[in-house]
Order: sequence, then C-alpha cells, then structure tokens
Amino acid sequence: IFWKIIGLDCSKAKLVSCNVKNVKGRKCVSTVYDFVTRGLFVLARAEVNYFFEKTGKMRISVSLKKIIPLTDQLPRFGVHCELPESFECIEYYGRGPVENYCDFKEHSPVGLYETTVSKMAHKYIKPQDSGNRGDVKYSIIKGENGTGFKFTAVDNAFNFNANHFTLNQLKTAKHIEDLPDTETTFAAIDGFVRGTGSGSCGPIPSKEHQIKFGYSYPLVYSFDIEPLK
Repeated sequence: IFWKIIGLDCSKAKLVSCNVKNVKGRKCVSTVYDFVTRGLFVLARAEVNYFFEKTGKMRISVSLKKIIPLTDQLPRFGVHCELPESFECIEYYGRGPVENYCDFKEHSPVGLYETTVSKMAHKYIKPQDSGNRGDVKYSIIKGENGTGFKFTAVDNAFNFNANHFTLNQLKTAKHIEDLPDTETTFAAIDGFVRGTGSGSCGPIPSKEHQIKFGYSYPLVYSFDIEPLK
C-alpha cells in the first residue's frame, strides 16, 4: 500500500542524458534516468553505463541515488529486458532449484541448476512476481539452437528471474486466466531484491533484508553480458 501511495508502482524512467565516451580504451554509453511518478515527482536517479568490448562482451554498471526520503524502501532494483519467446532454456549457478529470497533461502543451496522459463515462476491463482533466484554468479538464457546470452556477476552476486509475462502484466491481472497470450521472455538481472517478510498480510522484512540506500551511498552493482552463438 505504501508503494502505491508514493507512486513506486507507477513510476516511469525518464531519460535525462545520454553520452558516448572512451574509458580506458573502451567505448562507453553513459545514460542517466530520473524515476518520475505522477508526471511530476522525481523519486530517484539512476545511472547506467554500457562498456563495449571488441569481443562482443558488454559490461553494464548500474547505480541508483535517492532524491527524496520517501524512497526509503524499495521492492527491487535492477536491469530488465525482453527477449524472444524461444529463449526458454535456463542454466545458472546460484541458489535453487526453487524460488528463494534473501530472507527465504535456507531450503535452496548454492549449486549449478538447469530449468526452463516456463518452470521458474510459481503459477499463483492471483498472478504476482515469483521465481526469484538469489546469490547467482552467472546465468544463461538461450533457445534450443544454443543462441542466447550469458550474464556474469562482477564483484557481488545478483538475483535472476525469467518469465513469459512482464511485471506489468502480472501486476494488472486479477486472476491467472486474465494473463494474455505473449510472445516474449522477460528476464530480470537485479542487483537488489527485498525480502518477503511473513507474507502479504504480515510484517515487513527485518532491516537486514530491506533495501537501504541514501543520498551519499547509492545502490551500485555490475554484470557482464556475452552473446552465445
């Protein structure tokens, strides 16, 4: 409810700047976004830097800085993308084989796992985001022909998730039958994901399982993307 009051659920990323520069011999596309809600209030500012290698590998470095105190608690922060529906096969090194979160992971040991996009999420009667995998060092998402992408953590592990529905489709559907037929694979590489607490009707997660950031200490993480041929 609090997220809806301050507009976190409907905020949009507005491009502030986009520049191309050379950094230590690599081409870098540097972008800055403001997260704006209700068309007026700036909640936070994100900077996303794309470093391109000649080999085809790309490093993405992301940061999020607080603008107003109301954004003290966030549900998640990361980079999301849409891929062809044919990208169905998943391999990752992290916690599994089922969904897990920072305060709900003892049942999921770290290891190498294989699954599919269709099996990652839990099919709740009331559609909602699910299927997160934590402490991921790398993840691969590809089609049956082997074409796809490999995401590799830099410094700190990330959270990984993939679904055939976007977050907005899950949010707006009131029943599982309301989900539309889609031709997409929605992948999330999140640097930070809030804990689950004790459920939708219970207390919020304890402080160590909340996402905390400030004006002088932004959220920061990086990962590499490599194409698979």
